[in-house]
Amino acid sequence: MKKTFGRGIALAFLLVLLLRPYSAVAAPIGRPISNILEAEHRVTQPSVPGPGSGTGGPFLPPVIAPSVTGIIDETGGIVGFEDGSAALQAPPNAVLERVTVTLAPVTEVTQPTTGMVMIAGKVFEITAETEDGELVTQFSEPIALTFTLTEEELEEAEVNLEDLRVFYWDEKAGAWIALPTRVDPETGTVTAVTDQFTVFAVMAKPDMPALSDIEGHWGEKDILRLVSLGVVGGYEDGTFRPEAGITRQEFAKMVVLAAGLEPDAEPELTFADSDEIAEWARGYVSAAVRAGIITGVGDNRFAPTDPVTRAQAATMIMRSLGEVETSLELTFEDAESIPECSRTR
Repeated sequence: MKKTFGRGIALAFLLVLLLRPYSAVAAPIGRPISNILEAEHRVTQPSVPGPGSGTGGPFLPPVIAPSVTGIIDETGGIVGFEDGSAALQAPPNAVLERVTVTLAPVTEVTQPTTGMVMIAGKVFEITAETEDGELVTQFSEPIALTFTLTEEELEEAEVNLEDLRVFYWDEKAGAWIALPTRVDPETGTVTAVTDQFTVFAVMAKPDMPALSDIEGHWGEKDILRLVSLGVVGGYEDGTFRPEAGITRQEFAKMVVLAAGLEPDAEPELTFADSDEIAEWARGYVSAAVRAGIITGVGDNRFAPTDPVTRAQAATMIMRSLGEVETSLELTFEDAESIPECSRTR
């Protein structure tokens, strides 16, 4: 019997495809994020049109004092503003040596993308530096970021506390990526965890699905990344159903979007069961076939509503990456059950 897997695992497969072009995000400890820091703590991001603008210009929000600096080491530590507006807490073993952490407010920030609402004063660049002056961008343990918001700040932005998330700026993807966020109405705080330092912002994104069933799921961070990039979404009832199965046509759409391809405006499908492919999926399946990412299951069938298997998903991802490994010896106990077409791709 073919083994299917849930939507959460499917997204982990997709991240192999997404993270490869954005390897700077997954830089090892001590590796600096290129082009993110300039003189006097100015942040350089790709050109982003502002509200009502045409093509837009370089997005160069200056970091203005006051900033706050503190020390964290192998035992952990807390660095934050005295008024509690922003703070980070590092657990023990988050860093392997003593580092200096700086939280610097970024001001004069225009709304970076359509549909996102920024909170004034709640954009920070967080950096860490070793005693040798080397930037640290990745950490061994998740670090908690906590932001406190006042009623005045919420009223000015015309948002509710419950609608806020913490986002980080992904330089390579050129996008704001949502982090797993917890809101505490009693304290007026918004908290997220991260294992890297970059630019963070507390924002609301009204059109981003709430996904009521992913909190605490092992794949929550990955799901939010793909949702932020527009690769996946939720169901009409506001759920994501991370453990539910995923069909071949659903996965075809995800792979096409993750690979940066566009759905075919005039799909050309020659499968014997092409009529069974949903209307919303036809352009994506056609694009995937044309790109050589996906084929049928035999007898010239595509089987659009069949659950995608691990082997099929792995094959699609490797084809998307353009990589073929012909000499790999499989040592899994169930290796004999892996289809031949999935053994070398």
